[in-house]
Amino acid sequence: MKILVTGGTGKVGTEVVQALLRRGASVWVLTRNKEAKLPDGAVVAIGDLVSSEMLSGPDAAATWSKLLGKEITYAGHGDLDGFEAQLRKTGSPSWLAYDLRVMFQGYVERGCSNTEYQTARFAALLGHQPRMYSGFAEELAKEWAAA
Repeated sequence: MKILVTGGTGKVGTEVVQALLRRGASVWVLTRNKEAKLPDGAVVAIGDLVSSEMLSGPDAAATWSKLLGKEITYAGHGDLDGFEAQLRKTGSPSWLAYDLRVMFQGYVERGCSNTEYQTARFAALLGHQPRMYSGFAEELAKEWAAA
């Protein structure tokens, strides 16, 4: 199974990547830095998710369904207690299980979108307009197909 990890170069993300690799997953890590130091076995996926596009779970699943030519289902996010318990049960450290739960709960409660002002600031920093998630997904699907 191929798994894309966003935030996989940070303290928590590195632990997630290592746990997935130990479980035999094929792990790709999204990063803007092609020289990022990753655990052995992880693959760098160059990209940037900065975008003004409001993305929901069902929208992301629909994007991948279209690109991969098969049904990708968004499983929802309703049981964060169960999610945390499952992480602990499968061997994740307690601190990691809790941290991931709080992070995901924040996305669910507050969302993840930019204002026009934030998008303009990002564009100024990047030197170009941020791309849409669908453009990133298209590039990554091509890389996966070639791998």
